[in-house]
Amino acid sequence: MLLSDGEYRGKHFLQPGTTREAARVHYSGYDHFIKTNMNWGLGLIMGSLNPDTPNAPASPHGYGSCRATFSAMGMGTCMVWADRRADLVTAFTCNGLLSDSGTASRWALISNAVWDCLQG
Repeated sequence: MLLSDGEYRGKHFLQPGTTREAARVHYSGYDHFIKTNMNWGLGLIMGSLNPDTPNAPASPHGYGSCRATFSAMGMGTCMVWADRRADLVTAFTCNGLLSDSGTASRWALISNAVWDCLQG
């Protein structure tokens, strides 16, 4: 549904265009809560978390991400991201909370492993 404008198995659960509107940059700049520069859609994190370091291996979206990548990240646990260019959705969930740095590292490792699988 994230990549097909809210459609799943031929049925629309969201109005066409809703995910595209939500998954485009609406704000790019300093986020005072996260304390870094961010690209934000409507409730979604866009592209690299930090627009100053796109495609960085440490990005939670992994080194293959771009401005077409969008995500929602849980506090210390789960993540989901989609990339329109790669026609890919990745989701991870668990019940183990980690520190902020541990969580970011785990997300980057998982995401980079996904991108590695696409390369090989």
